[in-house]
Amino acid sequence: MNVKELEARTGLPRASIRFYEKEGLLRPARKSNGYRDYSEEDALTLEKIAFLRRLELPLDTIRRVQSGEIPLSLAARQQWETLRARQTETAHAAEICGQLYQDGSSYTTLQPERYAMQLPPAARQAIPAEKPGYNPAAGHYWRRYFARTLDHGICGLIWVLFSTYVLRLPFTTWGWSVYGAIAVLFLVAALEPVMLTLWGWTPGKWLMGLRLTDGEDKPRYSDALMRTLGVLFAGLGLGLPWISLICGFFAWRRADKGQESRWDEDSVLDYTYRGDGQRQGLRDAVTVAVIGLTLAVSVVIAIHGPPAAYDGRLTPEQYAEACNEMLQTYDNGAYSGFRMTASGEIVYNENGVLPEAAAFTPYAFPAESLHQQIETADGYVTSVTMRATPGIRMMEQITPDMAWLKLISIQVLTGASQYKVQRDVGNKLILGSQGTVTLDGWEIYQAMENPDGTPCKGNDFQYLSASVICVTDGLPADTVPPSLVFRMRYIGE
Repeated sequence: MNVKELEARTGLPRASIRFYEKEGLLRPARKSNGYRDYSEEDALTLEKIAFLRRLELPLDTIRRVQSGEIPLSLAARQQWETLRARQTETAHAAEICGQLYQDGSSYTTLQPERYAMQLPPAARQAIPAEKPGYNPAAGHYWRRYFARTLDHGICGLIWVLFSTYVLRLPFTTWGWSVYGAIAVLFLVAALEPVMLTLWGWTPGKWLMGLRLTDGEDKPRYSDALMRTLGVLFAGLGLGLPWISLICGFFAWRRADKGQESRWDEDSVLDYTYRGDGQRQGLRDAVTVAVIGLTLAVSVVIAIHGPPAAYDGRLTPEQYAEACNEMLQTYDNGAYSGFRMTASGEIVYNENGVLPEAAAFTPYAFPAESLHQQIETADGYVTSVTMRATPGIRMMEQITPDMAWLKLISIQVLTGASQYKVQRDVGNKLILGSQGTVTLDGWEIYQAMENPDGTPCKGNDFQYLSASVICVTDGLPADTVPPSLVFRMRYIGE
């Protein structure tokens, strides 16, 4: 029979059954899948243990009786003597309690030595020992929640490090967030069972005073894996929005009622908590601090983005290769999907033109309107100039293509992090302003220029969001409109 059937058969709660197993008083057989298989003999053993416990026999005495070390009759005789002595002590205690009532004693005026002399000599020295021990963890929902939050935070940090420094994914990409959520679940499913098998705890569980056992020793890998998967599905809803909140709510409701979690109902593992006063309080504080630290480190790494593909000065080929790598990484539908050749030419497809579906839309330029020119010295890039010119008699918005290319070019040539570029340059130039700034040895310039190279006046254009809108409607048909010019020039460290 399983544990539910044994509960119904004996009337004992599961916590008591598992406790007696830990104490070595009950040793059920195991099925091939590791689950306990209780027999009628096990049920009879439990009934005997429960009966002897009602007679207040100590567990150690029951264990000695089970092993045949002492006969039950001798144990019963010793317990009878103990209970008789306790009965005498209880009678004296009852008499003193009545006297305290008659005297109208208060806590302030209580004189213990006056009344203690009326107790038997043995009772005068007896002080109840308040010794904490292992407690069922069903009532420690929030302790378990914070433990799991820390474990998932550590797995999240591992993903952030791997995705940023190995895969070189910026956090703004679709893949970073979606793949990240999946990667964290896989990391938890892979690492947690191993740690439980080796130690019986994870970092979060250890700090929060929690431990998992199979009733006798550390869990087997298969048992730990099944429990972890149960938590991920039934407890976290695989991290899916709303579903995870619903799963978490019902898990809290069960814990609040003192019930076991659904993933623990048929598990062969026991979840225990052992608090140790002030030391546990310190561990709790450390847990909260580490959760905050892992979150902060993950955010800082994600904001700064992956490091530069190359260190130092770049050749045109390296510049194009690094830009194309980042363009492919950033490809989330925000731009037209162009690539850059080693000479700096912007290529939209094999024919070098903008895809037909995107051409001449209100938010796109003809392919020939976006140009880039690269200048070199001693084989290294010294200047990059981008120029975009809108069509005649149209109000067209410079596409996200150029905004992406500007941002990526600055990161590639300066080697600065994504955060630094946004902070020092993005708010001044990328967002559609004009002027000149310097960053890590590069002079960065942006302005609207007339065909003769002179800057446009303020009335010739207006700024909107991350782009510049040129108002060309009403100009003569043969008028060449102004162009948006973005230039980076190496000026030395």
